[in-house]
Amino acid sequence: MRMVAHLKKPIQNNYSENLEIDRKDVNGDYEPSNCRWSNKTTQNNNTRRNHYIYYMDKKYTLSTLSKEYGLSSSTLYRRLKRGWSLEESLITKSNERRKNHEKHWSCA
Repeated sequence: MRMVAHLKKPIQNNYSENLEIDRKDVNGDYEPSNCRWSNKTTQNNNTRRNHYIYYMDKKYTLSTLSKEYGLSSSTLYRRLKRGWSLEESLITKSNERRKNHEKHWSCA
């Protein structure tokens, strides 16, 4: 923990109990200018394993984009995996497409 100790003092101003040290640039070094206090959500969206989605001239992770549009990240992921367009994936409410499908194929 000696490495972390030298970082705490320069950036301690923004510290609170629910935060941990995170690198702004995941490829950079652990040095005060590249470190910040972040919550788990921010840290999870700042990893090398994320795939980025560019939409409306903004860069998102799957998690941040789904949250902004009121979807679960698993719903957005499944829709994209099934070949839905990004636009359709974001604007279709959770059960809307299923209901339309059931009406079309109903045998009643």
